Amino acid sequence: MTVPVVINTEVVPCPVCGGVSIESELTISTQDFSFETCANKFEYVRCECQVTYLRNRPLPSELASIYPDDYSGYKRRQGIVAAVRRRNFFSKYTAALKETSPTSQVQSVLDFGCGNGEFLSAVLSKNAGEGKPELTGYDFSLSSVPANLLQKVNFVDDFDAVIARGPFDLVFFNQVIEHLPDPIMTLSKLRDSMSSGSIILIETPSLTGFDFRLSPRERWGGVACSAALRSF
Repeated sequence: MTVPVVINTEVVPCPVCGGVSIESELTISTQDFSFETCANKFEYVRCECQVTYLRNRPLPSELASIYPDDYSGYKRRQGIVAAVRRRNFFSKYTAALKETSPTSQVQSVLDFGCGNGEFLSAVLSKNAGEGKPELTGYDFSLSSVPANLLQKVNFVDDFDAVIARGPFDLVFFNQVIEHLPDPIMTLSKLRDSMSSGSIILIETPSLTGFDFRLSPRERWGGVACSAALRSF
């Protein structure tokens, strides 16, 4: 049995408005119950701008520790669970298509923080033949993406390479934006690589959700707190 160790962290201001954490309100004090990647105690604080964020954030050098091989975004589901997830993913995709201009055709799709590529695989399965959009997946680690999918979708693990592949008509953040150390910078750079009339679809945990209201505060979301840096 591996005993969790204390990892290196840094105290940071609010990543959205830059407010200093000392003036913020403590919302949750917890640790990583989901994956037991470390023994640290983490503090989520609510800033005056109403964003809740992780004040003592893991250093970038600890990424390999807080995103282990069994991290949920890397797992391949099977059976009924996989079928339900694929249906849910494609429902998100079709809903986003309805928000685009009826006079324009979606030619390029980006899944930012693609994990094992499940979402793009679902989109690919429903878009065979001519006229299908070009699909791009980005994640800092692509080790969990199946080899057969790597041959059908453009996967990149470098952010600058993502920007260079634009412009994009649709961009998805499926439970990802809360993991980004600087979401404002990321969205600003992506905006410059978006097509006119394009759509960004963001899904993220919320402090107004049922799981937060029903769970003990120190156990909210699991908690994979070393990886989830904020809640909007």
